[in-house]
Amino acid sequence: MRLENNDLVINYLNNVCSNVKNKKLHKEIKEELLCHIEESALIHLKIENDENIAIKKALEGMGDYKEIGESLNKVHKPNTEWSIIITAIIISLIGILALYYVSNIQSPYFLSRHITFSIIGLICFLLASYFNYSKIKTYSKYIYGFSIFLIIFGSFFNQYINGIKYFFTIGSFSINLAELIPILLLLSLCDLIKDFSYYNTKKFNFLKLLALTILPGFLLTYLGNLFCVMIYLIGVLAILKLKGFKNKYLIISLLVIFSLFAMFILSTPYRLYGITGFLNPNLDPYGSGYVYTQIKEVLENSVLLGQAPNLDLHSINISLSDFILTFIIYKFGYLAGFFTVAISCLLLLKISKALLKVKNSYNQSLILVVLTTLSVKFIFGILVNLGISPIFDIAIPFLNYGGTSAIINFILLGLVINIYKVKTLTDIENLNVCK
Repeated sequence: MRLENNDLVINYLNNVCSNVKNKKLHKEIKEELLCHIEESALIHLKIENDENIAIKKALEGMGDYKEIGESLNKVHKPNTEWSIIITAIIISLIGILALYYVSNIQSPYFLSRHITFSIIGLICFLLASYFNYSKIKTYSKYIYGFSIFLIIFGSFFNQYINGIKYFFTIGSFSINLAELIPILLLLSLCDLIKDFSYYNTKKFNFLKLLALTILPGFLLTYLGNLFCVMIYLIGVLAILKLKGFKNKYLIISLLVIFSLFAMFILSTPYRLYGITGFLNPNLDPYGSGYVYTQIKEVLENSVLLGQAPNLDLHSINISLSDFILTFIIYKFGYLAGFFTVAISCLLLLKISKALLKVKNSYNQSLILVVLTTLSVKFIFGILVNLGISPIFDIAIPFLNYGGTSAIINFILLGLVINIYKVKTLTDIENLNVCK
């Protein structure tokens, strides 16, 4: 018995959903209620031998639509995870404060740029928090194809700014391909990568998976940004783990990642030069090891609380805005640096908790992409600022002045907030809907 087109059932379901404010859950609610109505109708049909009477009795047994609707409205009430928003704003304010002092030493451009893009980012955050994110799933193939196109097209038509390839330059504003493309790829793969059981049936499916995930990894190396490749590959590993892939397949993926990194580093001499400077800064203190020796000098002269007394940053010839955490430690002390790291970790923890509360597997994948991306940025950004990691072209989220990075990070947070509003949404395709 199928009741999707029955007028009585349609009206009942619509009346129930009219009392549920969270419209994004209406489809799931109708599917689940329809299943219960069908089961009840089948039982009554055996007694009454009349389908219309059986349907009416089934609807009567369901109860008053208003009471059910109000009850479901309480269960599925959309909640905004304000702690995520507040934490991100606190980090941004720390960045504004630090860049205010940086502007007195170097250029006021950094402060104005950070404020401008933070405001733009907050606007994008609001838009993303209300955007119909299900369209990402609908257009996954097109997003994936567009990302590949951007890599190839950007390899031929781009500009170099500070040694990094950028695309779409308008005046002083540039969109950073290394920031944008990995995110687009990972968001599309949330739908394109299926659960492990799908690949367990045919070997050809595994070949498609390899082509789908590894090809972009190779192409991304042409952007000349190791960090861009790193975010993508770690994100792919996280998605595979969530989709139920066994550890042996993840180990194989790790070997592929190692090969990509080795190819990336060995492909040009200047990358080897940079690695050498990190491993032994004293070997070339005015060349490849210069930045590392400068960071070390700042940190060694910093104190627990307050400005470092024996150091004049006017003599430090590095961009302080690129090492904003290092500057915070210099200007305000190690306690301020610790607080900045702690509040950053708190933001990641809040996103992790949101991930655990979300029931829908696709929504989990989307939040996992956000968590992975921000985690990699925070972790390596902090390590670079402490001089215990090779230097990447990386901005600590919400802290540095990077334009494209700031906007993308705020959009990603908006996506998390958006999904969290429907955290009770389950996998509709997995519901026990009556056939």
